[in-house]
Amino acid sequence: MLNQRKYIPDLLKYQNLENCNPALFPMSIGMKLSQDDGVLLSDPEVYIRSSHLTDAIHVLKYLKGTLNHGLFYPANSEFRLSAYSDADWGTCADTARSLTSYCVFLGNALVSWKTKKQKAVSKSSTEAEYGSMSHTTYELVWLERLLHKLSSVEVPTPIFLYCDNISA
Repeated sequence: MLNQRKYIPDLLKYQNLENCNPALFPMSIGMKLSQDDGVLLSDPEVYIRSSHLTDAIHVLKYLKGTLNHGLFYPANSEFRLSAYSDADWGTCADTARSLTSYCVFLGNALVSWKTKKQKAVSKSSTEAEYGSMSHTTYELVWLERLLHKLSSVEVPTPIFLYCDNISA
């Protein structure tokens, strides 16, 4: 079991949030951060009142309620890779690029995850999802080769990749 039971209280203490009420969700509904057109703020007080700091504090409040959460790695998990892939088409407020996300499991254990902005603007949700599936496939191939080198055991095939877009 991996968790942040020691680190989270340290973060809360550093921000004087030890006694705050936990937030139920990591982000506010509909929250979209932007680069504010790249303008440097001359007055630090403006940053202290900015939405970015408010959202960061919200994340800390969410973390307070997750002290007992963690990643469990069972000893008897099946030796099979699978992955889930998703894209959020045109979400970035600054660039209109899509976000790619994936999570990879070895049996029931989460072993790899990532969210990344795609390099190009997708013309459709299908194109964004297909790009996300492509990035996930690279990760699966890399992990399959790594596991083979570390354990000299073949990873069972096929490796399943799940996506929520039928067109992709």
